[in-house]
Amino acid sequence: MGKIETGEVLNLITTIPDTALYIEKDIIPGMMARRGRVKPLTVGEINKKIFNVEPEKPGEMSELVIGELLKYNRYNSTLTPELASEVADIVYYTSQTNCWDELKYPHDFFDFLGIDMEQARRFCILKYTVRMAIGDEENHKEIENEVLKQYLESQNMLK
Repeated sequence: MGKIETGEVLNLITTIPDTALYIEKDIIPGMMARRGRVKPLTVGEINKKIFNVEPEKPGEMSELVIGELLKYNRYNSTLTPELASEVADIVYYTSQTNCWDELKYPHDFFDFLGIDMEQARRFCILKYTVRMAIGDEENHKEIENEVLKQYLESQNMLK
């Protein structure tokens, strides 16, 4: 997989006592460094990342609703790695320092999906740990989804 092995990532998730703090102190600064950012995303940048409706680069909420949620029924479906990946992105952007307070805690939305916030944070940690390790390799989405798939299987969330 590159600089980090899938087993290492899956083991890491079991050692993190406070996932919200880990995202704030490790994941976000690590991604900022990888992307060469010196300042946190602004409110406007965060809102665009979450809510952009332009078809050439839809926001994460659009990708989640259009791309994955329409295929998902929480009562008789299991989570897919793709849905977990979109949830991870929303957690990542709503955990940013400059995110509107109203968006910082999307518990109700994830509850609607049947995903508790702690699980959503774990998806974020898994996805972005892999992203930091491998960068934007051509197949990074497949690798991220494979790690998420293995995690979902290990938690009996994927059949």
